[in-house]
Amino acid sequence: MKLIRFLAVQLNLSRRNLQKIIKEGRVTVNGELCEFYSKILVNGDSIIVDNQKFIFETIKNIYYLYYKPEGLVVSHNDKFNETVYENLEFLKDRKILFAGRLDKGSRGLMIITSDGEYVQKMTSPSNHVEKEYEVTVAGKKLELTDIDKMRNGILDEGQNLKIKEGIFLGFHKGLCRYKIILTQGKKREIRRLFSYFNCDVIDLFRVRIDEFLISDMKSGELREFFIT
Repeated sequence: MKLIRFLAVQLNLSRRNLQKIIKEGRVTVNGELCEFYSKILVNGDSIIVDNQKFIFETIKNIYYLYYKPEGLVVSHNDKFNETVYENLEFLKDRKILFAGRLDKGSRGLMIITSDGEYVQKMTSPSNHVEKEYEVTVAGKKLELTDIDKMRNGILDEGQNLKIKEGIFLGFHKGLCRYKIILTQGKKREIRRLFSYFNCDVIDLFRVRIDEFLISDMKSGELREFFIT
């Protein structure tokens, strides 16, 4: 792994800020000043940044699909709500990350991993990774022109909210059902988009992330997968 990628995960800083830190001579590797952010680290390397010490270790990363139940909060600590960590006891000793968070009222597919680079790949808007949802909504049936507005982008609280695709699936018990595909992940994006048209999201169910399908998974289930 390159030094700059390792530091990005450890320090949660941008590439530009890390390049600046390295050029300013604030980074040493095994006691020697390092001026090259593309330096390749090997197992056991000792890295010091402004008196913070890190050891690079090639630990096997973990990758899981997770069916998040409705009602759980994706957070390490929450005084008022049950969190996903309380349902993932065996992962508590690992540093885990989530690719594709869901809010408390939503359910469906998430990816859990210890691989920071993989999370960046799956969540960066520039990579256009698709996330597919089945959304049940109370309110009027949206017109095709409304769906087009969603595709083109709707400004809300200074953010451009948009979908890649939206398809009306039909009615169920008087409610409207839609398939929605996103390639970006603004906070509560789908709920905010439907709210713009005075519609309330009753159920938000993520069924796919990229090529991964929720398929026959049960609520709360973890399913390991591997990448090459």
